[in-house]
Amino acid sequence: MVFDFATTQNVQSEPMDPIPDEIIPSTPALAIGAHTISSGDPMERGETDRSASAPLSTAAYALAIVAFALHVGFSGRFGYFRDELYYAACGQHLAWGYVDHAPFAPLLARVSRAFLGDSLLALRFLPALAAAAKVILSGWMARELSGGKYAHFLAAFCVLFAPIYLTFDSFFSMNAFEQLKQNPASYFSNLFVL
Repeated sequence: MVFDFATTQNVQSEPMDPIPDEIIPSTPALAIGAHTISSGDPMERGETDRSASAPLSTAAYALAIVAFALHVGFSGRFGYFRDELYYAACGQHLAWGYVDHAPFAPLLARVSRAFLGDSLLALRFLPALAAAAKVILSGWMARELSGGKYAHFLAAFCVLFAPIYLTFDSFFSMNAFEQLKQNPASYFSNLFVL
């Protein structure tokens, strides 16, 4: 029975005829719109046209180079920041832990001073590399979340010019390296949610 709202009375509906086999073939493939899903089809496996195997946009790599050049180019504009001297001093006396920070930043300060010297540029070289890595990681996350080339560029561009990263990556501190572990961690946690 179908209720007819125009006449406010019940109308007897006729049963539908079954769809002939010429329209829907009796195969394991399922037709949805103009796309047919078969057992070996990437759409059935949850893949899209923008698969994660697509290469990262060259714009993301170019923005990473810009980030590195920007931070290296402006690294000598002001003198040592007090935390940089503190990490350098802690790097001379390595320990498994400190009262106010983890041992990773002093270890990097020691490595930087051992291989690159004691100059201001040498100490700020690793944060500049971290800035470039963050830009690439953001483009990578956009790619892994099925974003196109514009999404790769937009994510990398936003990270490059985010004020917090422009600040933290301009001097040596443990804050410059935190996102290098947090970005992949947030990506892998998103795998379970999405």
